[in-house]
Amino acid sequence: MSTQLVRRTAYVPLFALVTLLITGCGTAPQVVEDEAVFNELDALYTAVTSKRTDLLDACRSRMNKLHDEKRISEAGFAEVSAVIATATEGKWTDAAERLYTFMRAQRKKAK
Repeated sequence: MSTQLVRRTAYVPLFALVTLLITGCGTAPQVVEDEAVFNELDALYTAVTSKRTDLLDACRSRMNKLHDEKRISEAGFAEVSAVIATATEGKWTDAAERLYTFMRAQRKKAK
């Protein structure tokens, strides 16, 4: 193995670590401070998995209202909006998988 190749491969773990530090390890935005928001995520999941555009539109409207009332973070709203946009494009499975991952990443605070 050439010395140059060994030097290059030595930088791979360092590059991976720096990338993780910069991107923040991909933590999902949290929205569980407000039970109404989490309940709306559940309704959105139902709309997406049943592939019902009428339910999807109703969820979009309610999520916009929650956002206007500042009950959901900007990051959380952006994630929900991306899920809704994906479903609107007809990519129901992709939207369901993304929403499921987002919902599973939510952590309730201890009371």
